[in-house]
Amino acid sequence: MSRGPGYVERKIVELFRRTKRMELLSTYDVCCEVFETHEIEKKHRVSVLRAMKRISGSGDVDIWRIVLKGQPDDVWFNHGEQPAPAPQYRSIVGPATSGRPRKLPKKKT
Repeated sequence: MSRGPGYVERKIVELFRRTKRMELLSTYDVCCEVFETHEIEKKHRVSVLRAMKRISGSGDVDIWRIVLKGQPDDVWFNHGEQPAPAPQYRSIVGPATSGRPRKLPKKKT
């Protein structure tokens, strides 16, 4: 039995509701905002990623991710407030409820 959204989920919903249109947040930015520190560890990232997946699945905020080549952090945005991504970027953009989109494989020469 659930008691409702926890501290991390409430902070993330509040953060994404107050972000402006076309604003993108990295995983690091979300962790810093939620835990109010710049000393981010793996446990913080895991907690935030799980919470974003639950929030997106519940329908409170439709959170999507963008996988950037060569970057360790993904970029997150409120899909309900954003225009649809261009066709060439659809392979690296996906909802938080699904797994991390695969990066395009390198071409063999």
